[in-house]
Amino acid sequence: MGGRPAENEHLPRKFPRINFKRNEAGIAEALPLDVVWFLNNASWEGPWIEKVLLEKIPHRTYVYPELPERDSEAVLLVFSCLQREPRQNVARVIDRYRSVTILTLADEKLRHDYRLYGKANHLRQHYSPFSAWNLRTHAIPLGFHSAFGRKTGGPPENRSEDRSYPWAFFGQVKNRDREEMLQNFANLTDIFGPSPTHFTSSFAASDSMSGAVVAEIFDQTYFVPCPMGNRNPDTFRVMEALERGAIPVVVRFFGLDYFKFTFGNHPFIVGKNWRDAARKCQELLENPEAISRKCDEVQEWYEIFVKEVQAEFSAMLPGGNTKVAWATPLRIRQVFQSFNPYVVFVFWLHFRFPDIRKGLFGLLDQLRRR
Repeated sequence: MGGRPAENEHLPRKFPRINFKRNEAGIAEALPLDVVWFLNNASWEGPWIEKVLLEKIPHRTYVYPELPERDSEAVLLVFSCLQREPRQNVARVIDRYRSVTILTLADEKLRHDYRLYGKANHLRQHYSPFSAWNLRTHAIPLGFHSAFGRKTGGPPENRSEDRSYPWAFFGQVKNRDREEMLQNFANLTDIFGPSPTHFTSSFAASDSMSGAVVAEIFDQTYFVPCPMGNRNPDTFRVMEALERGAIPVVVRFFGLDYFKFTFGNHPFIVGKNWRDAARKCQELLENPEAISRKCDEVQEWYEIFVKEVQAEFSAMLPGGNTKVAWATPLRIRQVFQSFNPYVVFVFWLHFRFPDIRKGLFGLLDQLRRR
């Protein structure tokens, strides 16, 4: 999806249906959405969800165990899926209401058991072919930390010609993928000058730089390499770069462009490996007109993409027109790729096999100790 599509051709043709009820005077009023957080709604993703995804949706917010009345007709439950076991308290709340959508966070390893939430529409972070075949499920981007959010979809603070740094990285060097990225992008520093980096001991550690400082540096940066997280290719870094007008740089995941599953036909820099990604960045940095065009392309695409996500998110909520979400190119891609044997094999190998192998070795170790 390069540049601004003609006549907004990538935007949904229809917008979500809003449920109405009649007040005592017989006047139709929009039915508000009741949002229940099973974690602090000021958490990492809180502002992305409250101020962007729910920006145009009238809603009331609750933090569990506070709950809306049983006659509520539109409920969104937001909860973390770090653990494998289903959340019993969430399942009980789902049973209280007639129409429920769940938004699940942090299932980076794709191992949470969702079977107890069967009747609810499901919005999830992290694409999974193991659940995408279900028409009630739709994968959305992770979002961004509150410190990075400007007026989403609006122009970045700095134009491309005002940027000072070729690339920047802040985070933990916790796997081989990140080591390879740093080795290859060091060459850009040698050619184009200083590139800010800061390494931390863990996610959100005390030795991390503040989000506000990193956001200001991203304002001055052309490229933000986005290496793999703990196990998933997607990280918050992708949308944090987009929010500040920088260009995300990613590499293929076993030959797949993973980010097409949640961002569609995006304009990111995609390398076969980190050496190839750094080479592509270098070619753009050597051509001021080309890098300016690329920055404009990414931001024009992002403005449209945020509107798409808002519309698809709304369509999956109680009372929304789910046909809108099902009919988008992104949703069609998510469903069809869940039947692609190579995609399923890659995800099984990367996400499921390590746990199976760990379980087998643990069983063998127990048998050996007897």
